[in-house]
Amino acid sequence: MDNAGDVEELRALAVGSIDKVDRRLQALDGKDPVSKLKAIKKLQELLKEANDDFETYETEVSGITNKKTIESLNQMRKKLASLKKQIDLKKVEGSDKEQLFKGIQDTRDKPTNEID
Repeated sequence: MDNAGDVEELRALAVGSIDKVDRRLQALDGKDPVSKLKAIKKLQELLKEANDDFETYETEVSGITNKKTIESLNQMRKKLASLKKQIDLKKVEGSDKEQLFKGIQDTRDKPTNEID
């Protein structure tokens, strides 16, 4: 693959994958804790795919030293790192809420004289 069109196609694929993860991440806020955890797992899979697409693009342009390509790589690298961090935070936040939600449900299932 040494055609400029092929390189541009790889860049577009990487950018599209990153944007897809970003859009799905933004859509998490309105979900309940259980749905959110399922969506986070899917997001982690999409992030891995986006990272793979980025690495393919990065490998293909590794010998190119023009400023636009280098800036593009750096922006994508930063965006991927930011998305990973946000997903990890959402996962922790979701786990905490799920535990809290489960704790509330557990207390509802016990007679009032058995609640700690």
